[in-house]
Amino acid sequence: PGSIETVEQLRQLYCGPKLLPEEEHDVSQSLQRLFSARAALTAALGLSTPMTVVVTAGVKDVVNTVTQLGLRPDRAFLFDDNKSLQQDGHLVRVEPFVSLPAPRRKELLDFMQREVPVEEMEPDLVQFLLGAAPTERALEWDASHKLWRWRVPLAERGVPTWTMPTIPVDSDSDRGLPVERLQQAVKGGRMQAGKRRARMQLQRQLSCHEPYELAHAHREGGRAELQR
Repeated sequence: PGSIETVEQLRQLYCGPKLLPEEEHDVSQSLQRLFSARAALTAALGLSTPMTVVVTAGVKDVVNTVTQLGLRPDRAFLFDDNKSLQQDGHLVRVEPFVSLPAPRRKELLDFMQREVPVEEMEPDLVQFLLGAAPTERALEWDASHKLWRWRVPLAERGVPTWTMPTIPVDSDSDRGLPVERLQQAVKGGRMQAGKRRARMQLQRQLSCHEPYELAHAHREGGRAELQR
């Protein structure tokens, strides 16, 4: 739940079998990664409080998950690159996000080298990172300087766009809000108040019996394009 803000808070709620020190360490690191991802999404969507996160070891079930959370299944969608889930009517298929455009790639590489210099890492950690599949390794060998360095693949083109689902509209009271949240995610920030009012006025002019479809959104001049 959003009220849980740290790994330590979550650990205090654990009541399962006693974990070995190395198991506790691994679980804590995994949870820290989860909290970091949630914080990034909360900021990107402009939410005032952290969202609820569901962790599952089984097949993802959108309807069952949102029902347990007390939400509406007809407004729930799973953005995933897992081909085995493509028969799920709630799935929005996305391409694997494995590379970055040059500016963002450089920003991430600079951050990693500044915060976790490869040359200062323990040999055991280097060997652990090298245990990943060649296409998924976080390190690569720099033959010219004879050292390991952080690896982030360079995207051949910009960040790919996602096809957005049709979102049902029930009334004027909630018209447009899901679409605006999707726009905020694409833009990476909150919409300005004036633009938001203008968009809502436009949406009110559309028939309440027709859904709105965000056919495509893309980055261009800091704007997200909305098509009906």
